[in-house]
Order: sequence, then C-alpha cells, then structure tokens
Amino acid sequence: MITPETRDQFDKAFANVKQNQPSSAECSLLTRNGEQRHVMIQASAFCRNGQFVHSRATVFDLTERKELEEKLRAQAMTDPLTGVFNRRYLQAQATTEISRARRQNLPIALIAIDIDHFKHINDTYGHDAGDDVLKNFTKIVTKLLRQEDLLCRVGGEEFAILLPNTSLSQAEQVAERIRRTTAVTPINVTAEHAEQALWLTASLGVTTILDNEKALKPALKRADIGLYQAKDNGRNQVVVNAM
Repeated sequence: MITPETRDQFDKAFANVKQNQPSSAECSLLTRNGEQRHVMIQASAFCRNGQFVHSRATVFDLTERKELEEKLRAQAMTDPLTGVFNRRYLQAQATTEISRARRQNLPIALIAIDIDHFKHINDTYGHDAGDDVLKNFTKIVTKLLRQEDLLCRVGGEEFAILLPNTSLSQAEQVAERIRRTTAVTPINVTAEHAEQALWLTASLGVTTILDNEKALKPALKRADIGLYQAKDNGRNQVVVNAM
C-alpha cells in the first residue's frame, strides 16, 4: 500500500523502533481503488524479554492539508489575473535554471516585454478591457513558447520570459516572433457593454545570462535597459542588450 516513492522514507523511520518509543513518517498510501493519500504514520513496538510481541500504529490522513498547502503555494507563485507565474517564482526558478545551465554548459537567455500604450487602453476603454488585454496577450505569447520556457508577469503590463538552453541570437528570434505576432493579432475586449477588437504592439529587450552570474537580477536589469531603449526608439521593437 505504501507507494514506491515513499517506501524508503517509511523503512528508515521504523527500522529501529524501540519499546514504547514511537517513531513517525510521512508517506503516501495507495488505496485499493488506486487513489493516493498522503498520511502521517506513528507507530511503536512492544517487546518482552527482547522478543517482539506486538506493534501499535496510528495513521493520520494529511491529504486535504497537503492539497491546501499546494494550493496556497501555487497562489503565492502565480499571477491571479493571467494564470502565469509571478516575479517571485521567476526569481526562485531562475536560480535553479542558472545552476543547471552552468553544470551542463548551456546558454540561458531572458526577454523583457512591455505592452505599448497600456495606460491609454485603460483610460480609454476601462480597466476591465485592460484586464482582457493582459489575459489575451498572455495566451498569444504562451502559444509561441516551448514547454520549458518560463513566462512570468512581473508588473502591471510587464512580462519576462526565461529561456533555458537558448542562445542570444535564438532569444532575439523568439522576441521578434512575439513582437510580430502581437502586432497582427486583434484582441477582443468588452468596452461599454460592446465587444470590439484592439490592436496592440509590444516593446522587448533581450539579453543572456553571463557565465559569472549566479542570480537573475543583473540580466533582468540589462533586459529592462533594452526594453526602455525600444520604447525610446519608437516602440514596437526588439533591442538586444548583451552586456
């Protein structure tokens, strides 16, 4: 009944249970109908003259608590409007991805994105329309990315994409594909109780994470500088800022 993934943990916890000295372990049980339950098992053994007589165990079902913990963890790492990850998750996951890239000697790139004239959209059509724009823009970008790419909302209309195993030139191609697709894809929003199509553009900054960098912050700053250069140059552009 104990799942193979948690069997070692269970065996180690109860390998040396002494008389009237209970031990405990968290593990997963597989029920007869195939359902998996996360439990805490507390058990003790009773011996007489050094011989085992009987054992006593109590099983506490932690499944609902674990599911709630996972839900809360996901909420803390996810943007509630668009459903993509947030800045906190980006920072945490980047550390893992950078370490993996260094071990495997692989490149890793970063794209910063800002939707052009987003304040004008909110002021003209209302914040509900602005929310529609953010949600639909997220869908557009997601379809252009690989499964391993990490899209995050890091600000109001600002996004970042972490691209594992991606060179600077490849990241520029991804950014240009996002820019081009955004510009030719109408986004339907509801404004004044009527649906209408809006046309968007986006400005993007592209950089790579350098070999001596262990955290995301320097690369994120470079990508932002490229993004603001794209804005200053007239928007709807991709600017590469490698160093």
